[in-house]
Amino acid sequence: MGAAASPTVQENFLAQKQKGVTLKSNSFIKHGSPHWLTERIFSITFQLEEKPLKPQKPPRTYRNPIYVAKEYAQMLESGRAKSKSDIGRKLNISRVRVWQYLRLLKLNASLIKSMEQLGDPLTKQVITERFLRPYLLKSHKKQKKLANRLRAMSF
Repeated sequence: MGAAASPTVQENFLAQKQKGVTLKSNSFIKHGSPHWLTERIFSITFQLEEKPLKPQKPPRTYRNPIYVAKEYAQMLESGRAKSKSDIGRKLNISRVRVWQYLRLLKLNASLIKSMEQLGDPLTKQVITERFLRPYLLKSHKKQKKLANRLRAMSF
């Protein structure tokens, strides 16, 4: 007989015998004859490039509208901004949008307190200015119901 084959050649032969045509190792794919008993008709080796992993995006955060409204009010009180229009120009938003946030400070004190307990920034968009806007026109009783629901979410 001939010389004994090296262990890696024997392993590759046995693996090809068991799996058939394709051998995979790291980033190589080897193709050979589908009939392992016959002589090898052809052999092709492909080297595939490994794609770099995309960097993970940081988790998205949302601002608590009450904190935003208090920041706008503080800008007015401290003199950093002369008017709502001035805040809008500095932050590149409309004067009306500033007014909509500032109106949130007219909500029931218990509702404001329960929204503050949610913290800032929020991991989920639990509460928004647009969601709170209709509650400005509702009774204190309905505002307290919302405050109770928010307290239940924060714990």
